[in-house]
Amino acid sequence: MIEKLTKRLKPARKRAGLTLHQAGERAGVSHVFWCQVESGKKIPNAARLESMGKAVGLRLRMSFERVR
Repeated sequence: MIEKLTKRLKPARKRAGLTLHQAGERAGVSHVFWCQVESGKKIPNAARLESMGKAVGLRLRMSFERVR
């Protein structure tokens, strides 16, 4: 599920007119980390993904279900 959400970051960043540096600064992550997330090389934790989404104007909703 997180992979689906991370795929929304690059289009949202582009729509917002932000560079990797600008988006990373807004989210409190490095531009290198941001790039790695966009390219699927890194998977952020939920809190970091939320801050990245907010930085580009996305509301990322995740639900956690108990797995049996």
